Amino acid sequence: MRISKQLIAVCLLLSVGLCVEQYFSDYRQSTSSKKGLTFSATIWPEEQNSYVGRMSCVNCNPQEGDTPCTTILPVTCIIHHKKLDRPFYKFYPTYTSLSNPDNSFYEGWTGGIIALTDPVRGLEVDSYITGTRMCQNAFGADAKMATFTDGYYMDYMNGPEINIEKSWNWSLAKRGEYNFWGYFNHDHIGKSWVWTQTTPSGNCVLPSTNPIPTP
Repeated sequence: MRISKQLIAVCLLLSVGLCVEQYFSDYRQSTSSKKGLTFSATIWPEEQNSYVGRMSCVNCNPQEGDTPCTTILPVTCIIHHKKLDRPFYKFYPTYTSLSNPDNSFYEGWTGGIIALTDPVRGLEVDSYITGTRMCQNAFGADAKMATFTDGYYMDYMNGPEINIEKSWNWSLAKRGEYNFWGYFNHDHIGKSWVWTQTTPSGNCVLPSTNPIPTP
């Protein structure tokens, strides 16, 4: 009887060990394959653009992420989000009859200052709130983690008739995607983490994501 109990105990321990081993094997596999969304600076501040610059989705993938979450990169932050009216910046609009007639959807204004934290592994940014706390620890309470839709636009905001720097109206501005402009407080060349609330699977979160609060 004693031997039977011992055999049962050994079997239970072995089964638990196998389960734990499988769990960590699955976790390592998920960690190595998971990817997050990144942006890069594509236009640097200069006088003809009122000293604002553009961050862009360069070969990025907001649906599934584009950069392994084990990669060490800065977190993209926006200070004073939606606090500053849009200045003039040139993005060479092409006028069409489509719903976005001048491509302004892709050239939105953040209304703030774009800054980057010290580099961290993507897996450390396990929620939008975590990323925002990193930004606030680096740049103060009025900072937040940048998101895929943080660029706001108004149709024809670069012409041919509207003088947007005098008529910008946040209540009429709409969310764009793929690029956003702001004043720069960084000189980083390369990728940085950005949160996507439209497709949570594009973030560095295992196994599920947290919802993003409405800004």
